[in-house]
Amino acid sequence: MSEIVPLGCGLAGREARALGRQLARVDGHAKVELARIDAESTLQAARVHGAVDVTRQAMHGVTFISELEAQLGDLVPEARDRIQGIANIGCLTIAEIVTETSRRVSG
Repeated sequence: MSEIVPLGCGLAGREARALGRQLARVDGHAKVELARIDAESTLQAARVHGAVDVTRQAMHGVTFISELEAQLGDLVPEARDRIQGIANIGCLTIAEIVTETSRRVSG
């Protein structure tokens, strides 16, 4: 006749309960670690999204400035150098904002 193995895998009641508690702790630690990973990935995704938004806006801004610079330079050729200087300052300011944002969002 075959032997029936008790639920505790042949362990005494006390040992089976201790094993159950240990397994519950391992499961609890795993759930905490998964929650930590999920929170970290959400944070990193938000950082990427922020960097993309600022970069996209910066590129649109630089494009607008460059277009306006060309139009105004054609309209008043005598002011072309001054217009170009002001446009360069504006574009450098945008580049500084992108750089600063990159530092801030990278944590």
